[in-house]
Amino acid sequence: CVEIVDSFAPFGFGDVPDDFPKTSFLNLFAPHIFEGEYERLILCDADYVIGSPDMPRLFELNLKTYPLAAMRDIIGIHPDYAEASVGRYYEPAGIPITTPYLNGGFQVIDCTGYLGEEIGERALASTLARGGPKYLGDQRALNAVLRGDWMELSPNCNWAAVWPEQHPVHAMAASRAMRPCGLHLLGAAKPWSTQRPRRIYPDTSDAMRAWFDASPWPGLIPPDHAELARSRSALAGLLATGPDLRSLFAPRVLSYLQRRFEDRLQGLAPGLDLGALTETVSG
Repeated sequence: CVEIVDSFAPFGFGDVPDDFPKTSFLNLFAPHIFEGEYERLILCDADYVIGSPDMPRLFELNLKTYPLAAMRDIIGIHPDYAEASVGRYYEPAGIPITTPYLNGGFQVIDCTGYLGEEIGERALASTLARGGPKYLGDQRALNAVLRGDWMELSPNCNWAAVWPEQHPVHAMAASRAMRPCGLHLLGAAKPWSTQRPRRIYPDTSDAMRAWFDASPWPGLIPPDHAELARSRSALAGLLATGPDLRSLFAPRVLSYLQRRFEDRLQGLAPGLDLGALTETVSG
């Protein structure tokens, strides 16, 4: 059992402001907290849903010389989408727009490499020097320090409900076929809220509601919202047509999904089977 710290003092930072968001930034020091206990850590956000029993196999990932592995953030998949995010993501991190930009929602960390490169210390120091978390949040701080020097995982590890240039229902349908090891509920839309419910996976909402209804906390998940019901209907209608995955994704997204990512090359994640959805529906 490891005692979880609630300040940055053990890591050499005794003058961090009281209003600093400790929860998110203490994640940067997880390898320090568990030093000596584990060689490898997998960190995921609170809005990350483990979708496959195969996910723990990523502990076997050969990280080579990289301190961590993650998926590229959606803003870095399309050049035009990245350009629209320069002022919010790239400029605060002090990196060119051509730098691979990681999403911190799912990370596989080599503790020795991470500690040796002082990733957490440098990220926090960079944030404090640049005006605090409003200017450089924890994910931007990681990107500022790593500057693209991290191993890129496939979207199978960190599948998102929202993709540029496609309808959210397309991502929902593709997830039925791809069976990603984890789903990241990006943005304000969550199964436990009614904000922007069209971006919520009906499958995830249904599973969470069923779990909570059978738990000591029934009713925690709100009842169906009209938009969520429409998403469920739209998903059923799309699946009834038995679409090919090539018809659901913009060419640039499809090209990205077919890349030879390290987790696939090492046999820890499935490749993209373009006929999978049609076979699933017809079968």
